[in-house]
Amino acid sequence: MCRPFSQDPEYIAQRRTLRRFQYNLRRRAEALIRCLQEQDVPPGGLVLDIGTADGLVLRDLVEAWPCRA
Repeated sequence: MCRPFSQDPEYIAQRRTLRRFQYNLRRRAEALIRCLQEQDVPPGGLVLDIGTADGLVLRDLVEAWPCRA
C-alpha cells in the first residue's frame, strides 16, 4: 500500500529541518496573515486548522500573528 506523501517520515523530517521547506512554510503563513488582514479578522481571533498535514504552517502563523489556534 502506498502512503500519502504527507505521511512519509522522510518528507515530514525534511519539512521540519531543510531551509527550503522552512522558507515555503513561512511564505504560506505570511499568505494566511495577508488573507486574515484582508478579511478584517482581528488579532486574537480563533483559527481552525483542518487537515493540513503536520501543522507546521499553523505553528508559523501563531508565531507571527496573535491568534488562538
